[in-house]
Amino acid sequence: MSGRGRRVVLVSRGLDPIGTGRQVLLASAGLVARGFEVHLATVSIDGWADGPLMTAGGPIAAVHRLSSRPTPSNLPVDPSAIVGLARLLCRGEFDLVEAWGWSSGAAAAAAIAIAGLARGRRPPLVIRAATPPGRSWPRRAALSRADLVLADGAMVAAACREAACGPPVVVVPPGIPTEPANPAMPAPIPPRDEVAARYGLRADRPWTVSVSPLEPPSRLERLLWAIDQIDVVHQGVEHLLVGAGSQSGRLARRARVHLVTDRLKVVPCLRPPIHQGAGDLLAHATIVWQSGEVALGGAILDAMAAGRPIVAVESMAALTLIEDGASGRVVPAEPASEFPRQAAKLLENPHLAARLGEAARLRAAERFSPEAFHDAHVAAIDRLASRGNS
Repeated sequence: MSGRGRRVVLVSRGLDPIGTGRQVLLASAGLVARGFEVHLATVSIDGWADGPLMTAGGPIAAVHRLSSRPTPSNLPVDPSAIVGLARLLCRGEFDLVEAWGWSSGAAAAAAIAIAGLARGRRPPLVIRAATPPGRSWPRRAALSRADLVLADGAMVAAACREAACGPPVVVVPPGIPTEPANPAMPAPIPPRDEVAARYGLRADRPWTVSVSPLEPPSRLERLLWAIDQIDVVHQGVEHLLVGAGSQSGRLARRARVHLVTDRLKVVPCLRPPIHQGAGDLLAHATIVWQSGEVALGGAILDAMAAGRPIVAVESMAALTLIEDGASGRVVPAEPASEFPRQAAKLLENPHLAARLGEAARLRAAERFSPEAFHDAHVAAIDRLASRGNS
């Protein structure tokens, strides 16, 4: 299967080497290997954008950073990024625009409309959906303008079909490498004390890690309450939250109310150097957990590939990725005590944590291989191109 020189621009908020950003970089590798000319465009200043952009199939054509200021709290993206993307589309003869996530989809739909008015033609828009569209009007507007929706799982696909009246929806499960890109020269994982110093943690204590945007759907109030409860039975555990967003001030106030500021560290993004995209941090995490609805469950898939035990409050991502009781724990939102209780079980029982972590690694390799992701991804794009030419 070959891209035959077709030009594609992948649009995302940022290029963090975890979660959605990791999937964008993985997709670019598959497209380049199949002959596409791939451009990456970022519509937010959030995230770490200096990652390993030389993909397995060769270098991408260019990275276009379209925003240099924070996103307004009442808008999905910085308006200047929409203008920048429209200009990029006017300059280049792109055969496809693929937006990763709803905010990127809203930006891409608006930019395509502007570029279409200027040039008299528009490239097809593909939206990669990792969460349901819900009732948000920017999401529904982007969905109505898409030519194709690629959903991470069956539940997200069903929600998109229910909300849309037009674009076909295809399930393309995410992919994640579970082995080094070059097994002959695996990247060494830095020692624990080095990683601890990078994030302000203590090397002699257990760590929990959560990766979530600091936004309402992440339900970070559950995480703060769980941290408070964990300390009742497991004093000395430290907690790291990786994320940025409009709720950062509220999160800090709630952390003071719960008296957990001495145990909770919050950083906006993973800090380089990064080990094989999943983050050196995960290699040393005791537990990875997730309190709300986040694209790809935040770090869930990366944690699975790294063989780390996971506890997640029930969400579409968690139910898609984790086999409850076998490769991690998926707990109901109520009673709220279940979230910290299951995390405490893993802290108390290293053998159970190791068993769940190893099962998660095997599940990632079997169900979410990069090869299966690449094949399904390119096949969906080819079907869209075939419909456009028919």
